[in-house]
Amino acid sequence: MSGAPPLLLGAEHPLLESASGAARAIGRATSCFGALCTELLTVAPPDLAATERYQVAAGAAHRLSRRILEINGVHVSVRGPVPSGPVVLACNHLGYLDPIVIGALLPLVAVAKSELSGWPFLGRVASHVGTLFVRRRSAQHGAVVLRHALRRLTAGVPVLNFPEGTTTDGSGPLLPFRRGLFGIARRARVRVVPVALRLEPTDAAWVGGAAFLPHYWRVTRRPSVRARVHFGEPLDAGQLPSAQACADEVRARVTALLRGSR
Repeated sequence: MSGAPPLLLGAEHPLLESASGAARAIGRATSCFGALCTELLTVAPPDLAATERYQVAAGAAHRLSRRILEINGVHVSVRGPVPSGPVVLACNHLGYLDPIVIGALLPLVAVAKSELSGWPFLGRVASHVGTLFVRRRSAQHGAVVLRHALRRLTAGVPVLNFPEGTTTDGSGPLLPFRRGLFGIARRARVRVVPVALRLEPTDAAWVGGAAFLPHYWRVTRRPSVRARVHFGEPLDAGQLPSAQACADEVRARVTALLRGSR
């Protein structure tokens, strides 16, 4: 009696790839949740001075970022010296991975849009690691955030800024850089470090109003993502005539770094 041959699925069969990708994404999401919970349970002593609190939070951001990249299979390559001390890092903006990638390389505080603070659970974690939330359409609130950034710099903590103000997919020219934090760099007399970031594959960028969970699911199904970070030469903001001139110069330098990393 003859029958249909058994269904043999090779290791590269689409069904198996789909199943393994889904299992990978679920496992990573579960591990990330555990890492985030662990970090929330790590509470700094309540009697720390402000300077120490800022430094502890920056260290927590660094520790958590390294763990999140490890869990999600994000491999980072670096060109240029990784900065330290009180500097303003000005980076192009591709999505939610950006502060995690840069934060895995050094302790820092990141400036993020205020909408993130309202995200369930993730907003609480971001606050826990010292993230500064800015309301993009409020000049008054922006001024408050700039004062907080100045305090971090005074405490010796690097501040990560995405001066385009929104995300792009990285395929076009950089958006104009907003001048706010460059004025703070001039006031604090600290260096500005241009930073160029590329993600591979390019659809790892999270652009515009795309929903977070479907994008995260798609990215984490893959075995790995590569992030390429290029730190440029530090710029003395005080050597330029204005904050706007500094913003324009740093934008030109980030553009040049991106071209060099193709």
